[in-house]
Amino acid sequence: MKVIILAAGRGSRLLPLTKELPKCLLPVSPGKSVLEYQLDVLRECGIRDIVVVSGFKTDMVDEVIKARPVGDGSIENLFNPFFHIADNLASCWMTRAHMSDDFIIVNGDKSVSPREFTRNN
Repeated sequence: MKVIILAAGRGSRLLPLTKELPKCLLPVSPGKSVLEYQLDVLRECGIRDIVVVSGFKTDMVDEVIKARPVGDGSIENLFNPFFHIADNLASCWMTRAHMSDDFIIVNGDKSVSPREFTRNN
């Protein structure tokens, strides 16, 4: 199973919080961003292969990904250069090569508990 996290958007509706920070890197708990929380929950649920599609401030997203433990899986960051003019459909198009086996698409601004994730999948 692979998970694709769509996290390319800026989150302009959350300005000024997202002026210098991608929406997926906003803190949701002490010391942990939405993306870090998602990655931890996915690992806890046994997901080993993760693709993150970033756009706005992709270098910041890349730093977070590189700092996460990978273990026996992989976390890949794909850059969507059209993030400022297109919606999630463009991000999905960027990941089409990763859609050959079982996969789940998760929005980069959603957080769920491991219990909720496994119950629904």
